[in-house]
Amino acid sequence: MIRKCALIICALMMTTGCVSRMNAADTEHARSFPAPAAGQGGLYIIRESHLLGSYKSVDLYIDNQKAARLGSGDFYYTTLPPGSHSLMASEFQLANAVLTGGNTQSLFFRVKTEENKNKFVEYNYFNGTFSILPEEDGKKMVLDSDRVAEERN
Repeated sequence: MIRKCALIICALMMTTGCVSRMNAADTEHARSFPAPAAGQGGLYIIRESHLLGSYKSVDLYIDNQKAARLGSGDFYYTTLPPGSHSLMASEFQLANAVLTGGNTQSLFFRVKTEENKNKFVEYNYFNGTFSILPEEDGKKMVLDSDRVAEERN
């Protein structure tokens, strides 16, 4: 019985992360780290792959507009005008639901994009925080990521 339940859970986890991903050409383009066009800055948001919490995706909002659904091991790439932008991951459940009574949390982060440069930000699912990454670390995480996040425009 336990074995059967484990197989069902694994099957559900595998099917939930495979919906409407960007095509292979778009993924390879993003992984080539293109220089953004004039008047634009590039932004990569990366969620590291972990077994715990891997079944749970979060909606990513950029400047209060839904941009993507980030699953475990996903990254998202977009270009934005230079300047300050807000990031928010919604539908985030704190790991210790006792502290919040299981309420849904929305967590905000400000990031500043620069013209013709790429910025790398990591999203940590376990504590719901964003952090700026050094360029080399960000590139390594993008190359190690499983897939490009599902776009939600």
